Amino acid sequence: MVNSVRGIVLVGGGGSLDLDDFEEDEEVSHTERRTRATIAVENLGRAVAGDEGAFAALLPELIKGSGRLLEFGHGLARGSEDPSVTWNKLVTQVAATEKPNVLMLCGFLNGLQDRDKAAVQALLDEAVVDATLGRWLPRLQSSVMIDEQGVKRLRRALNIGKAPVSEFFTLVYGGACEPISGPAFRDLMLSVSAKPDGNAVALEILSMRLHSDGTAKRKPLPETIEAGRELLAQHRFERRSSQADRDDYKLGVAAKACLGGPEGAPITQKL
Repeated sequence: MVNSVRGIVLVGGGGSLDLDDFEEDEEVSHTERRTRATIAVENLGRAVAGDEGAFAALLPELIKGSGRLLEFGHGLARGSEDPSVTWNKLVTQVAATEKPNVLMLCGFLNGLQDRDKAAVQALLDEAVVDATLGRWLPRLQSSVMIDEQGVKRLRRALNIGKAPVSEFFTLVYGGACEPISGPAFRDLMLSVSAKPDGNAVALEILSMRLHSDGTAKRKPLPETIEAGRELLAQHRFERRSSQADRDDYKLGVAAKACLGGPEGAPITQKL
């Protein structure tokens, strides 16, 4: 089993599961092959959860490695007899690893969410102040649905300061902010922007929310527009760099959506 995990899950472990492994039937679609690959990795996670020896042998490699760790962590949570014990072993290994990869922990939380939402909330509450996990709180929180408690947790993480503001970039991806209400999103973005170097991070998150609104053909919430005006009013231009085009794009998305009408005129003049 150990070698199977190394070969299928870990990049550099002798190979990783590829969609070509599921191409024997030409009628099987690309989406179906991806689904089969995901199920195969999750099943490996379930199996390792029930094999203490294999788990102990693989854990250091999984925490410092890369590959299909999200799916493997999801399966690990589904198969764990005592998720809290498994989680503590993951955290201990993260603490002992020089450059850990917490992707498997994100997958674990996502998988555990289907079994025990209260347990996930408790683990995340502990992670906010944890000496090991505090720096990755935004990433861990984004692996599950960000509800009202999740927003409070993110703001608490900002206040405590264990998580670098750059970690909040994770809120850009995967529709992480979709469940957050308008007022809560506005207040969170202003809290991110208030941190040193936080304005660029908040604008990135805001521009993605606006992009999602456009894709879904829905009108942005008033609080999103309000946050955009405030963030643009706070923005300071830097010398052009390799990120300039990306920065220009997100500023353009925010300006187009938020600076129309008389309310946007003073901010436009300031910019």
